Amino acid sequence: MGYSSAQDALFEQDDLKILYGNVQRPNGMVWHNDKLYVACSGDWTIYEINLEKETTRTYIFGVQNANSLFAEFDAEGVTQLWVPDFVTHELLNIHPRRRPTTVIDRGLAGAWGIAFRDEGQFLISNLLADSIVSVSRAGKFTTLVQQLRSPTGLVLDGGVIYVANTGSVRRSIEWFTLRQISAQDQPLNATQVEHASLVQGLQNVTGLTLSADGWLYFAYSAGEYGEIGRVNPHHCRDSGGCQAEDVEVVVQTALPAPIAGLTLSPDGRLYFHSLYKPEIYWLQLPQDDRQQVSVERQSDN
Repeated sequence: MGYSSAQDALFEQDDLKILYGNVQRPNGMVWHNDKLYVACSGDWTIYEINLEKETTRTYIFGVQNANSLFAEFDAEGVTQLWVPDFVTHELLNIHPRRRPTTVIDRGLAGAWGIAFRDEGQFLISNLLADSIVSVSRAGKFTTLVQQLRSPTGLVLDGGVIYVANTGSVRRSIEWFTLRQISAQDQPLNATQVEHASLVQGLQNVTGLTLSADGWLYFAYSAGEYGEIGRVNPHHCRDSGGCQAEDVEVVVQTALPAPIAGLTLSPDGRLYFHSLYKPEIYWLQLPQDDRQQVSVERQSDN
């Protein structure tokens, strides 16, 4: 098995637990309210897995292929989803009491990642257009960042954007600030930003997710297998960028890369799967002392 770091992994394949969700070709997943929402590319359906009862039900039909989802409560306390469809290049609003609503059907090209920006807007990464755009709930969009390298996973931490470039080992994960972007009259050219590198030296980085205590988790390839690692993003930024050897390997799997659907619950349950394989894996991360990351995160915000 390929290996990206000299450190021993916290978990290996035999440590993983299997969640039997009865989803044949899962892709994007998101945890919300102790339920896992899973997009299935095989039957264009999003499923809701009740993690307490270990039951699965159809949530909605009509999403062809989603790599990321954002979940929230509506005004009545009902879970709704915001889903970028990679195939149709649309942003969809999914509500269980009505048909899917197309929020935007232009300006997206291979929409992959989604992050909540504020009450009115989302950030979306366009893998095929090498860009990040801001999309309002009413469908207005603005291009914020250009000249990325096949961007996938996307996270917004306060005013800082983290984005994975699956098309570049040298630019594995990069970071930009909303302040930088707002100071530009034109979309920010990522290749012209000094010290944009957060992590270098990783292959095919896909999902990104931020833990409640501020660690950045990400899935990537180690040879033909998938791994999950993490860094303290504040340390990486302050030091001018981290290298592969600085990555703490969390999970070293025997699963074929790429790892997909990476999502975290607030209490540290990590969920993921191998792309389009039916088994969904999970583990409980150790609840050790990570307060320093939280302090740094608050100081940035």
